[in-house]
Amino acid sequence: MGGLADYADTYAGINIDHEESYRYLYLFEVRRDCRGRGIGKEAVDLLSSGFDYLTLLALPKAVGFWEKTQFVHYERIGAQDPREQQLFVCGTD
Repeated sequence: MGGLADYADTYAGINIDHEESYRYLYLFEVRRDCRGRGIGKEAVDLLSSGFDYLTLLALPKAVGFWEKTQFVHYERIGAQDPREQQLFVCGTD
């Protein structure tokens, strides 16, 4: 993936156009039989607090999950389908 400046040109309202350390979460999954217990949200809270000096990015398949966390949702500019290439960001404050 490109630098953070690329995200500012691609996602409406995003404000991470300055270069800083960031990590992209390619996969974050809770075992099916353990879902619905808050385990995933706790893990994301722990991850984001433990790495509060980083900007965390996720292009999720599980939009509903990410909406329950402190990650902020951004939509891709010009997307035809509202689910297309959504971005969730944590740590831009």
